[in-house]
Amino acid sequence: MSERRFNQDEVYAIRNAVGKAFAALRKQGFIARVNFSCCTGCASHELSGMARTRSKNRAVFWHRQDDASFREGYPLHIRYFYLAPEGNESDTTAEETAVGEQVAAALKEQHLQIEWDGDPHYTIQVTGLNP
Repeated sequence: MSERRFNQDEVYAIRNAVGKAFAALRKQGFIARVNFSCCTGCASHELSGMARTRSKNRAVFWHRQDDASFREGYPLHIRYFYLAPEGNESDTTAEETAVGEQVAAALKEQHLQIEWDGDPHYTIQVTGLNP
């Protein structure tokens, strides 16, 4: 993880770029929320309900704890998930990885620097803006 901290102008610019990436992901069928809910568990629960109601299977978000850390100048953690159909007991790692790749691509399209090793069990960290 990057140790460099962002100043407030960088935080603003990164938030705008992530917002554009989330808009593009919405067009691809994602539910996308910023500064949503208090923590990962609550956000995942709420988004899962929304996804089932709206017949969606992908979500991307960051929650209030992520936002607080980001506003202090630390990298922004982008969280995402794949919602398997009800009753599906099979391994969904490939689908989860594909969702992460879609999110990473959308962030890069907005000239954001990211750190992510492709493992769907870890967040994608936004570490800066490319010039």
